[in-house]
Amino acid sequence: MDILGREQSSPVAGVPYREGIFSVWNDPAKFGLFYHAALLYENGGDAARMLSLLARVSDGTEEYNKAMRMKVQLLCDYYTYDGAYEGSYTLGNAFTAGSSIIVDYRAISNDDISVSYRLTEEMTAPKKEMGVQLYSVRSLIGTPELFAKNHKYVLSRLVQMGYTSAEVASYEGGKFSGLSPKEFRSVINSAGLEISSSHTTRPLTRAELASGDYSEALSWWEECIAAHKEAGITRLIMSYANKIDNEAGLKVMAEYLNAIGEMCNAAGIRFGYHNHSAELERVGRTTMLDYLLTNTDPAKVFFQLDVYWTVMGGASPVEYMQKYAGRFEMIHIKDKYEIGQSGMVGFEPIFRNFRKAGVQAFVVEMEYASTPNILKGLRESALYLRNAEYVK
Repeated sequence: MDILGREQSSPVAGVPYREGIFSVWNDPAKFGLFYHAALLYENGGDAARMLSLLARVSDGTEEYNKAMRMKVQLLCDYYTYDGAYEGSYTLGNAFTAGSSIIVDYRAISNDDISVSYRLTEEMTAPKKEMGVQLYSVRSLIGTPELFAKNHKYVLSRLVQMGYTSAEVASYEGGKFSGLSPKEFRSVINSAGLEISSSHTTRPLTRAELASGDYSEALSWWEECIAAHKEAGITRLIMSYANKIDNEAGLKVMAEYLNAIGEMCNAAGIRFGYHNHSAELERVGRTTMLDYLLTNTDPAKVFFQLDVYWTVMGGASPVEYMQKYAGRFEMIHIKDKYEIGQSGMVGFEPIFRNFRKAGVQAFVVEMEYASTPNILKGLRESALYLRNAEYVK
């Protein structure tokens, strides 16, 4: 039977449907135990304690406990972090004030897809090499304090959604999320994710652009590159630069990128530049993006094309990929909210041009979701791409 007590065969081996699952919601004592187990899981608590609580509401079999653990995870996705900035939680409120809704499970089934079906989707969708930008979950792990509190749950869910690598965005002062480079890498790898790349930046000031003296900035990059080398990160990407509105400034910027790239090469790291829409604005007879693509050394600098910001800048990602084939080693796959939802970005032609353009990897980034629940949005984006036949 499924979680609503209906007859149903198990679509996935090891995740059975048992009549006993539904009994949890009708027994207040068992429901209380399940609630405390969910809170433990949500807050990265003692796994053994969580399992012992679940065992008291189960039929004693490991298969049942596995199903219960997965239900806890889904409940956390739907009732944790929705609007939970600064680490405040709403799961407890959902279990208390909204317990009658949760008991019959309609809150999670409003879109006519049961939790069991959602789990089945994650387990059976085609597996693909797919990165995720951890800036997407900044409200959950974006500070050292939040990272320490929430990273186990958040990273484990990203892996279950199908993401295979992480692009990090938390370098500051020689550390990542408050951890040493080696500690940070160990945490990410232990969760089941490789580190594909890292976003950070030291933009040039107006004074540096005007004088052409960026020696102080290069000193900052020297420390930054050393930390990334210690973390074993092989791609370092400048995530943002101030808008430049004159060609003299563009010339200095191109020289700056080449200098950083040369430093990265010496450390065995590839250096890249990430665009936003401002780089598509006209500067004389060119744009900032075109100028940098034309005046940087491909051996020192690659580019990470953000397809959403390119569209927002009034340009075609595919045309750029074709015009500058070989320069875009990485692509940011992004939409206004969930991938594919807005209809603004033509993802199929973008992916079909990957090989010809020399794209080596893509990273999903969500700056915002259509609801306050960013994990739900990242899950929908992952499944969209995993099920798209043109994504190889």
